[in-house]
Amino acid sequence: MLTIQRMDELVTGIDQYLQKLDVVTDSLKEIKHTLQELKHSQEKSYLWELEKMRAEFNFVRAELEKRGLPEIGQYETSFREIKVMLQSEEWPRAVDPKAICTNDDAAFQRAQAILDIIIGESLTGKSFLDFGCGEGHVVMHALTQNPKIGLGYDLSPSKMKFNNEHFTSEFDMVVKKAPFDIILLQDVLDHLEAEDAITVLKKLKGILSSDGRIYVRNHPWCSRHGSHLYTQINKAFAHLALDEAELSRIGGYVNDSTIKLYDPIDVYRRWFSEAGFKVCSEIPIIKKVEPYFRNQSFIKEKILRHWGGDELMMVKNMEIEFVEYVIEPFTLNQAII
Repeated sequence: MLTIQRMDELVTGIDQYLQKLDVVTDSLKEIKHTLQELKHSQEKSYLWELEKMRAEFNFVRAELEKRGLPEIGQYETSFREIKVMLQSEEWPRAVDPKAICTNDDAAFQRAQAILDIIIGESLTGKSFLDFGCGEGHVVMHALTQNPKIGLGYDLSPSKMKFNNEHFTSEFDMVVKKAPFDIILLQDVLDHLEAEDAITVLKKLKGILSSDGRIYVRNHPWCSRHGSHLYTQINKAFAHLALDEAELSRIGGYVNDSTIKLYDPIDVYRRWFSEAGFKVCSEIPIIKKVEPYFRNQSFIKEKILRHWGGDELMMVKNMEIEFVEYVIEPFTLNQAII
């Protein structure tokens, strides 16, 4: 049975509970208000970021139009078109398949041709260095001429097929065997990575005998096979028509490291001059650019961008397959002159 005292206690307890509930309710109201403000703030921030992205997108689109570049949809359409063209038989080859070395016999035949055509003089009794010797077939063939020294040097020992005293990846070992009467630079200067061409040429000048010569065959990037892509897909000038990302998307193709020279002969001459060499002989190996690359306007436009729209410069430099040089150090009097 409830007494008056017990009822007073209950009423007092209920009043205290209601007071506490009011405090909690106020807190909940405050939390709700704070959350609403935060939501509103985030919505404003989101809308602001969205508007910023729209403005940036419009800016990019305007810049693309200003430079004559396609929008994303247009680009993908163009990419699919050139992919089909690249895989067709109409696209000219970069290299005659018969000229690609696939075994040691072919590599030795190529080595003999290099010695006969690029150097063209006897190595008997002379000190010979193949700088950037690759697999080493040229050195091995040179040894049949009984040179005083026959040495191959390459930064990548893993490339060398012959493991003997005629090969090294240590330049200190090259210096120990110096001076050299004849140095061969076959397809090296255009593919340097660790050092620049002038630095390398100055190093070679320091290990050359007083009447020594350097035989050079340069392989410009702008040639039909300038980045050695033909070992993966044998299509002329594919590296000029497609950038690295596009080549990777098409077939995982990767260019060899190659210095991009748009007017290579002028650059080669400057390299030799600044390194202290005179050019005794300069022979460009020329091959006409197929009409395909001038008639296919889409491909032509992609290649032409490298020369800023100058078609004469484009064709003149694309025609260069190799440039062969014989260089000698300037004498003191020549240097003064």
